Amino acid sequence: MSKYMIETKRLGLRPFQKSDIDYLSDLNSDPDVRQFFPDGTQNREQTEARMNEFISYLTAKGLPSFVMFELESEEFVGRCGFGPVESGEIEVGYLLHKKFWGKGFVNC
Repeated sequence: MSKYMIETKRLGLRPFQKSDIDYLSDLNSDPDVRQFFPDGTQNREQTEARMNEFISYLTAKGLPSFVMFELESEEFVGRCGFGPVESGEIEVGYLLHKKFWGKGFVNC
């Protein structure tokens, strides 16, 4: 049995866990990764609050969020998932570490 809920050819995805804070905090502190976010980078406390919000979306709204790992190396690649927006629509989003930019992961 795989440790991932979803597997593509190159990526393994599993739901967020509170223990993922180090992965997500590192990702959210990078100004290049968060360049187009209105609130910019996030510190660890902000990241933890947002992570808990995403975790709650699964229980409350059935909207999952995932951490992504490269299957070959088991390296943390980024995060992806679903979240509600003020208009009532559902947003689909993802963030990838710069190391993985331009490597076709969004197309896999």
